[in-house]
Amino acid sequence: MLKRIGKLFVFLSDKLAYFSDKSFGAVGLQIPSATVRHITMYSFYILFFLGILPYAGKLWPYLPLVLLWFLFIWNLGIIIYFFRLRGERNETYEGIVTVGTREENNLKFYSKEREKVYQPLIIIVINLVQVLVMAGILREISLLYPKSFEFTNLSEDIPLLAYWGIYTIEQIIRTVDVVDLFDSLVPVQGYIESYTYGVNTIIVLFRLVVFAILWKACHLYIQTRQLIRKTVLTFGKVIDGVEQAVYMNKMIIPELIEATKHALPRIRHGAVCALGKLREASAIPAIIKALHDSRKEVRLAALLAIEDLKENSAVPNVIRSLKDSDKSIRRTAARVLSKLDDPSSLPFFTSALKDTDKEVRYAVAEALEIIGHKEAVPAFVNILQDSSADVRRVAARALAELGDLETVAALIDAIDDEDEEVRKVITKTLGKLGDKKASPALVKALQDERKDVRAAAAEALSSAGDTDAVSELIKKLKDPYVDVRGYSARALGRIGDSSAIQPLIETLKDDSNFVSSQGSDAISKLINEDAIPAIIKTLKDKNKRVRRWAARTLGNLKDRRAVEPLIEALKDQNEGVRRQIVIALGKLEDKKAVPALIDALDDKKYNVRKEAAIALGELGDTGAVKKLIESLKDEDEYVRGHAAHSLGKLGDSSAVPGLMNTIKDEDEYVRTYSAGALGRLGDTTAVPELINALRDECDDVRIIAAWSLGKLRDISAVNSLLDSLEDNNEKVRLNSAEAIGKLGDTSALPKVKDRMSKEETKEVQRMLFVVYEILCEVEEAQTTNAQNT
Repeated sequence: MLKRIGKLFVFLSDKLAYFSDKSFGAVGLQIPSATVRHITMYSFYILFFLGILPYAGKLWPYLPLVLLWFLFIWNLGIIIYFFRLRGERNETYEGIVTVGTREENNLKFYSKEREKVYQPLIIIVINLVQVLVMAGILREISLLYPKSFEFTNLSEDIPLLAYWGIYTIEQIIRTVDVVDLFDSLVPVQGYIESYTYGVNTIIVLFRLVVFAILWKACHLYIQTRQLIRKTVLTFGKVIDGVEQAVYMNKMIIPELIEATKHALPRIRHGAVCALGKLREASAIPAIIKALHDSRKEVRLAALLAIEDLKENSAVPNVIRSLKDSDKSIRRTAARVLSKLDDPSSLPFFTSALKDTDKEVRYAVAEALEIIGHKEAVPAFVNILQDSSADVRRVAARALAELGDLETVAALIDAIDDEDEEVRKVITKTLGKLGDKKASPALVKALQDERKDVRAAAAEALSSAGDTDAVSELIKKLKDPYVDVRGYSARALGRIGDSSAIQPLIETLKDDSNFVSSQGSDAISKLINEDAIPAIIKTLKDKNKRVRRWAARTLGNLKDRRAVEPLIEALKDQNEGVRRQIVIALGKLEDKKAVPALIDALDDKKYNVRKEAAIALGELGDTGAVKKLIESLKDEDEYVRGHAAHSLGKLGDSSAVPGLMNTIKDEDEYVRTYSAGALGRLGDTTAVPELINALRDECDDVRIIAAWSLGKLRDISAVNSLLDSLEDNNEKVRLNSAEAIGKLGDTSALPKVKDRMSKEETKEVQRMLFVVYEILCEVEEAQTTNAQNT
């Protein structure tokens, strides 16, 4: 059922996103400036709320509500589209989208150019507007149906409304398993290691749930309003009585103590209750005496009073209550003793664990668990065999915290308990203790009929397993339950038996990201040089995820035996696989890969071309310069940027003309990398373009341009660098100051000195001081040389 609802939700959200993009996105694409887009959007909302909505009700009473609902749904579609756009970009980046499929067609809808329209700041504003829209909807409903939504004097009862809001949210959290809901709504695809798309889907769904919460809160508010008022009035009278009692403290306490001896049980009960609430120390003897009253309600009141007073002198008498004829008294006595936490009570707890009533034994076991003393461990070991499953659960839980290696044997004996929860907790406890003696028992638990127990056993074998467990863990890599498969993979990695490598490679094909990621981590711990041939073979596996993993792993291992197989695999049809192969070839640092990487600069996918440009820069072969210069004209800004960066690394001055063009590129990313590359190449013909770049609108471009001018040390840049000391970006000022110091032009001294007194940033101020000293030394040296001449 959940899966059908999930599919319906995805279908409707797709349609809603399509509708919103065809309106909002289409308009946004026609506006080239981000600032104008923001102004247009803000103007629309201001006009809607201030210019349209106030007068809509005059045309038709329901029109404001209709308009608000329309705006709510439209905004929701914009937000969904934004999340989908990011999701599609992530999948494209990871190479998950398969050529010729519906997902590839989606890329035309969720295209890269729309990122310019759907910016996070716009989405934040739309989110804020949604809150205003929801408030407007509720207001309009309250105006249309005043009897159902009575908000008069709401400020008097805001705490009540908040209480019901919190209560409603709590009920939703208790009844909805968010993880299962996510798994039903959004099946995880590919090798994305985050739940960004799913979490965003849940957030969008929550926007609809907010209405249900507010609606429920309002109705509960109306229904309980009169009842709460009556309760408050009654409570006020009680408070008045208590205030008088406190005022008459010295007079009432003796009377209450005397009333504990009254012939009527209800009077004795009331007196003991009152003394407990008043927390009067002088009443302690009377309260202790009441522990032996003939009526159980009086004895119970005395125990509760001692609990409120936290009076340790009463411990011996409370211990006697552990043998009271009434089981409710015995249960309460155990709880009170746990609050008093007196070590002298421990032996009596042990005796009380043999009580004939299972509820009493449970209460005593819980009390011992709360106390948490190591001395109680033998008692917990004994009750692992108790007839009550509830008692055994408490024992297993307590031993998880208090147990040590001496308890392992008892835990192994109890691992076959008939209760699933007991078996699970004992299994986890054995894993926590990490004793290899438990390995056979944990291997046996892998066959448990309950999936949670099997998962706990697999997880425990990560720390307590030995090589004898490997064969069974390998079998569990095919268990129907995700957690069992995932924890089995993790355990195999930690046990460290290389015979598990091939079965673990198969887990990379698992539909669950948890299983495949655990399998990948496990293999990385087991791999050695002997495994290289087996990994190379997986480059031809039918599963794209396995091929992608193989390429990434071979790159990380940096074994040059993989170079030629990786070059051959560059013909793979999947973009994500080719991208990982290119990255791997860059890491292997073998120049035999240069021709293949040069060819990869013509790949139809920009992610592959980008990684090829990066890899060629790492390999340092100037044979790639010509092709990288051509890539400066690539349609993708990231390819152009990394091509520029790599040309700077390769150090061939033939790239200077091309870089002098790209430093004027429309994309700031490209301009930044081009500025840095020109500085590295050391050709002073680039100085005019770098001087122009000091006035670029992008901070990063100006920062790198100032750095590059320092590298080139051309004195013609000194005036422009001095002007940049007034830049509003401190890093630009810092790099400009450092560059002036490298130029060594003493004509800059007055401006540097003046700027030192005005500079507010300490780091820049220190740099200006250093530069000033350098220039003074240069000037002094020039004067000395002139005198000598």
